[in-house]
Amino acid sequence: LTGTISLGVNSLLKFTSGQIDTLAGTLVLGNATGLVADAADTTSNSALHGLETVAAGARLDLRQGAQIATAGDLANAGEIDVDANSGAGGSTLAIAGALTNANLLRIGTGNGFDALGAPATVNADALANTGTITIAGSTAAQALLDVGSAAGTGMAGTLTGTISLGTNSLLKFASGQIDTLAGTLVLGNATGLVADASDATSNSALHGLETVAAGARLDLRQGAQVATSGDLANAGEIDVDANDGAGGSTLAIGGTLTNANLLRIGSGNGFGALGAPATVTTDALGNTGTINMAGSTAALALLDVGSAAGTGTAGTLTGTISLGVNSLLKFTSG
Repeated sequence: LTGTISLGVNSLLKFTSGQIDTLAGTLVLGNATGLVADAADTTSNSALHGLETVAAGARLDLRQGAQIATAGDLANAGEIDVDANSGAGGSTLAIAGALTNANLLRIGTGNGFDALGAPATVNADALANTGTITIAGSTAAQALLDVGSAAGTGMAGTLTGTISLGTNSLLKFASGQIDTLAGTLVLGNATGLVADASDATSNSALHGLETVAAGARLDLRQGAQVATSGDLANAGEIDVDANDGAGGSTLAIGGTLTNANLLRIGSGNGFGALGAPATVTTDALGNTGTINMAGSTAALALLDVGSAAGTGTAGTLTGTISLGVNSLLKFTSG
């Protein structure tokens, strides 16, 4: 499919037979009744069941209840939007195979100009990501990427590419844990979650997080909550309310935090002055990198260490640590 084709209410592009396997232009399905079909079934997007590729520069845009179900894998080198350009919502892209995203996937509209009115959903049997995925619902409706395999975006246990979750958004895996962050993960809200199916009400797929790799970034904003079950080693960047002034986020580490690069807690008295506490808790702390902490007159930035004073060796402070307004590095004793 080439050029630009846009279908609105009660519209039909009908072919005698066959399937569209490659989208090389722009296709806008603006409504549940705007269809691309073959003559054997003109009541659904039947000519898109064989869709395999959204090419570089191409765009697939589902709006206002549009429904597509593919029969196999889908590779996206262009842009896929599912209710990203209209607030009505209700659209679904169901992929009966693996979704490989090498560029841009947007699900939902968030709390912006067209806040989502009904759920926006993408289902895939598996997910590989080297591009950008943004998911944002609204207080009224969830934006969902539902992955029917163990946690990971190419390799089990590893999150790659850039993934950003806003209000009422969910990246759900069938099972498993993310143990390594090798890309960028932005949890932009307390209701933007990365979960496994057994607990979709918290960041349950991040309980097993052990490593933020070099070049990777974990970014918690606006009340996001992550609790790990063991040690966490940071060779990249961890931001806890460092990029948004709302505050209220917590990273709770059920073991030792080893920081070899950059940890930022709070936003200080700058443009985004912290509105609620920004908190990191850890059983022990090792630091050879940089730790920056800055609260505001309204809220504390806190790094709470459950062991004797020291950042590797008891009694010794290592690396670089900078504390601004209303910030606290607290040790249990020593």
